[in-house]
Amino acid sequence: MDNSLKISRELFSAYSPLKTNLSLLKSYQNITNDYINIDNIRDVYNNLITKNFLNESVIKSAFIKRFLIKKSPRLNTTVFELNTGGSRADLCLMNGKSSVFEIKTEYDTYDRLSKQLQDYTDFFDKIFVIVPEGEQEIIKSNIPTHVGIIYYYQNRLGNVDFIVEREAIRNKLINPYKQLESLTKSELSLLADTNVKSLSKDALIKILLEKHSSKYINQIYRETIKKKYYDKWNFLYDNVNSIYPLDFQWFFKNNIDYKIIYK
Repeated sequence: MDNSLKISRELFSAYSPLKTNLSLLKSYQNITNDYINIDNIRDVYNNLITKNFLNESVIKSAFIKRFLIKKSPRLNTTVFELNTGGSRADLCLMNGKSSVFEIKTEYDTYDRLSKQLQDYTDFFDKIFVIVPEGEQEIIKSNIPTHVGIIYYYQNRLGNVDFIVEREAIRNKLINPYKQLESLTKSELSLLADTNVKSLSKDALIKILLEKHSSKYINQIYRETIKKKYYDKWNFLYDNVNSIYPLDFQWFFKNNIDYKIIYK
């Protein structure tokens, strides 16, 4: 294993946004045997890891900066780790359509991909798989034709960039029952405009399936997810230039002032 990769992997294991600067510095010194005093140790961790250890967190943050953070949060909501059936989607984008992005790095296998894509087909208008450069041809023969392919690579500056190898085709196999079943009982009650205490979740789903078309249910599913996660995404959007890439998902989940965490 390349020494820079080995060190970066160890640094990633030692890193957490909740650790103090002093704790991070001590871990860095123990791992690298470099005892020089460092003013901004979080910057050092993020620079080394994002250049040398292209794991899911690194690819995810690079993709957000490259594509998703450029979209107006008023119309677009990005969601991390959304539960969809028996899978958890790495990144989802909700706007006039729903898109899901499943990330497979060079450190991942494709063992679960078939099941993940089946689950995503029940929920999303467009499905993409993000893979390392060189894997796009291999993956092409192992996924449905409606699934898009994006590959990533390091440019000459060492930054991660992306190429859309194959655009996703709009999915026509969305399952309205599974979309509704993934929502909470209170969310369903609001959609059905019915007293939540008087009916079971199954009864609420039945009402909505009988009352609305699949197209409309897909629309209200998107809008419900957008509304549910809007504040979380908007927080990250507003503070993205002050939050370190490795911490994007943590701050999306927790929405705590970065000045408190990074003090």
